[in-house]
Formats: sequence, structure tokens, C-alpha cells
Amino acid sequence: GRFAILGASVMAASWASSICEYQAQRQWRRVSQDLQHDLRLRLYDRLQRSDLAVLREGEQTLLASVAADDTNRLDSLFEAGWELYKIGVGGIGIVAALAALNPGLAGLGLIGIPLIVEALLALQERFSPRYAAVRDAAAPLQTRMSTNLANLPILKALGAETDELRRIAGLSETYRHRQEAASSVAAAFVPVLETAVMAGLTLSLVGAGLLTRHGLSPGSYTAAVMLTRQLLWPVAQMGALLESSERSLASAGKVMMALATPVEQDGQDIALPAAAVRGAIRFDALRYGYRVDDPALNDLTLDIPAGAVTAVVGPTGAGKSTLVQLLLRFRDPQSGTVLLDGRDIATIRRTDLRRCCAVVPQEVFLIDSSVRHNIALGCPAATQDEIEQAAQLAGCHDLIMRLPDGY
Repeated sequence: GRFAILGASVMAASWASSICEYQAQRQWRRVSQDLQHDLRLRLYDRLQRSDLAVLREGEQTLLASVAADDTNRLDSLFEAGWELYKIGVGGIGIVAALAALNPGLAGLGLIGIPLIVEALLALQERFSPRYAAVRDAAAPLQTRMSTNLANLPILKALGAETDELRRIAGLSETYRHRQEAASSVAAAFVPVLETAVMAGLTLSLVGAGLLTRHGLSPGSYTAAVMLTRQLLWPVAQMGALLESSERSLASAGKVMMALATPVEQDGQDIALPAAAVRGAIRFDALRYGYRVDDPALNDLTLDIPAGAVTAVVGPTGAGKSTLVQLLLRFRDPQSGTVLLDGRDIATIRRTDLRRCCAVVPQEVFLIDSSVRHNIALGCPAATQDEIEQAAQLAGCHDLIMRLPDGY
């Protein structure tokens, strides 16, 4: 009778605990995913509005990696937060139970906490700079590999595969050595914390043993041993999460850095209806240089009438691409003005200005979607007839119609 009731009560309590654990973890993970989703969108929006004039070469690739990869690495941070929450709530309950058995036991149960915290801080102090060195070595390796693979036809044409493999090997070797240095500390987290836990548990047991001489019953002593172990042992298990948490903290730092990326600033932000544009362009006394002492354009004045066909030719570095970037306001002139139909483009909303310009870039850019979507990129309201007309003007309509899925 009574044992059956006790067993059923224990089973019911276990089921209730498991259900609460499931619901709590599910809600915590939902919050984690919602925050990552919001952060990912905010970061992507920020990077789309980034000021290209202040980004150094290669930074766009690194920022893209942050948006795609680092936001996904924050899971471990939330997982560690959940474990800390459970340890904190459980610890409060255990200390309360120890105090109920004997007020002195509550203090004894906490003796091991300073040892564990001291061990944790010492390991963290050694691990953090080593992992920072790993991150510093990973960035140039990732950038070099992605750049090379994105330009693979050029490398093949130049026969530069062997040379580039040698450079990648050097960068990878640096990364490997730094990973080994960080791993030598990371591997010590769990055993060092376990040793600290055992030391704390031993001190607690000795103290509890002394209390038995002052009226502590053997049953209470046994309960104190079990509760103290339950208090300290989960802290040691946190060591398994600390390395991944450090990586998540590093990713969080890079995300915060990316969110501070300077964005394009509009001036008067005047709207420009596309129907109102005639297309007369004037570059008036322009000066712009990537270096102050070496301007790519110096006191340039150029008029391009509306409807005219004008070619700008010159050697590499003459400023041809710079003119286009100034017209699209990817960069602003250091002096002088760019006028569209007599209006200073610095006063025009950037999105309106760029929608009035048709740009054929030197690099091929295709998104992973349908042909229709690629043609209508930037003009999502385009009809099928307008899309096909654009393809016919480009001479690719027949080719598209021969594709298995057409447009």
C-alpha cells in the first residue's frame, strides 16, 4: 500500500518534472531562434546599407561570413545560459534544503564554489587570448580561400594553382598551430573543474563530519553529502560548454562589430520619380582620390547630354569606374558636384537615384533563383511581357526558352 503510493508519487513527480523541463527548453530555444532570426535580418539590412567608401578591400567578404555563419553560432551561448539558469535555480533550492537540515550545512555546501570559480577564471584567462589568436588566423585563411575559389577561372588561366595552394597551406598551418595552442587549454576545462569540485566536496564532507559531533544525525549527514554533490557537480559539467561558449562570444563580438558598420547617409533625401528624369549628366570640377596625395580625378568637368551615347576610355587607374561610383553615390566627391538634370545628386534619395540608372557590371552576378527573378532584380513589379522584352533586347530570349524550365 504505502510503498505503492510512494512509488506512484515519485513516478508522477518525475513525469511532471520531465514535462516542465521539455516545455521550458522548448520555450528557451524558441526565444533563442527568434533572437537569432531578428539579429540576422537586422545585420543583413545593415550590411546592405553599408557605406562602400569606408569598407576596406576584403571586408565585404568577412562581413558576409559574419551574417551567414556567426549569427548561427550563438546557439551555444543560449545553451550555456540555459544551463547556468538551471544551476542557479537548482542551487538555491539545494542551499535551502541544506539550511533546513542544519544551518551550518548551507555554508559548508558553498565552500567549493570559490574553488570552482577560481579554476574557471584561471582557465578562461589563458583560453581567451589563445582563441582570439585563432580568430585572427581564421579570417585571412577564409578570405583567401573564398576569393580564390570565386575567381577560379582566372587562377587556372594563369596557371597559379600551385602557388596559391602553397599560400593557403601557409595560412592553414598558422591556423592549425593556434588551434592546437587553444585546444591544449580547452582540454583542461573539464578535468580541472572536476578536481575543483572534488576538493570542494571533500571540504564539505569533512565539515559535515564535524557537525555530526554536535547533534547532526547520520541520515542528515547522508542527505547533506548527496545534496552537496548535486550542488557542485553540475558546475563541473559546464566545462564542456565553455569552449563552445567562448566561440559563441567571439561570434557575438563580430556580430556587434558588424552592426556598427557605417551606413550610407542621405542629405536632403529628396524623392526622384523615374518618369521625371531626362538623363542629362554633368560632372562639375570633380576631385576624388582613394589617397589624399594621389587623386584619381582632379578638377574634372564633363557634360553628357540626355540621350547621348558617351564612351569614357583610358588606362587602368584613370578613374573610369570611379566616375560610375560617383554617379551612383557609392562614393561622394571630395570636392565638386555631380548633377542630374541640373540637380545635385547629393540631395536625391539614393534608392531613387540608382533606380534611374541602368548598370551592366564587369562581374557576372546571378542569384540562386529563376531566370525571371534574375532579370527582374531591382524591379520586382515587372510583368512577364516586360521581362521577355528585356531578354529579347539582350538577345537571350531564345536561349532561355530552350531551358528545361524556361523563365
